[in-house]
Amino acid sequence: MQEDDASEAGRKWRGVSRPQRDAARRHRLLEAGVELFGTQGYAATTVQGLCRQAGVSSRSFYECFSGREEVLETIYLEATRGIERRVMALDIAAGDTAYEIIRRGVQAGVGPMLEDERLGLVLEIEAVGVSPELETRRRQMIAGIARAMDAMMLELIRRGLVPESPPGLIGLVAVGGMTEALVAHLNTPSAVRMPVPEFVDELARVITRMAGG
Repeated sequence: MQEDDASEAGRKWRGVSRPQRDAARRHRLLEAGVELFGTQGYAATTVQGLCRQAGVSSRSFYECFSGREEVLETIYLEATRGIERRVMALDIAAGDTAYEIIRRGVQAGVGPMLEDERLGLVLEIEAVGVSPELETRRRQMIAGIARAMDAMMLELIRRGLVPESPPGLIGLVAVGGMTEALVAHLNTPSAVRMPVPEFVDELARVITRMAGG
């Protein structure tokens, strides 16, 4: 049920600051975007549908976002920045094998989208080709995740766990391969798809072999 404008001063928000109120609405709208974009699809989702799902008025929506594309872009950017941070923050112990390190990198890269398949569908399918502007941002974020994967690979090279390779290439190949494998996994009926731990294991094995480990 949507909030009406009178609720702005109503009991629901009594004692809550305007920034807190706006942040709560923004969060609910982003959650609504993950739900609707990840189930019925971006093209079939309207601003009115996002408002209904989030329980906000259309006026409140436009105080937070310029339109549904900005909701999609925000979901994409926040999620992919989180993935990049997780890959960059990997804890690599002294005795780890190449496979163990790469598996943690794979888990950091695709884990959030396997834990919440709606997010996977939004990031890897619904956000593709929406607009030239979003495509530019997508390419930038993919390059950032690839650089994070490259940093991990450089550490493997430094430790002598994999042979040296051209900088920048393995990260892009790994991210591209993980993306296509993830899309195929998500599009496979759940009754016949590979269990998630096994899927991550196999991705890590393939990337380890590709890296020469």
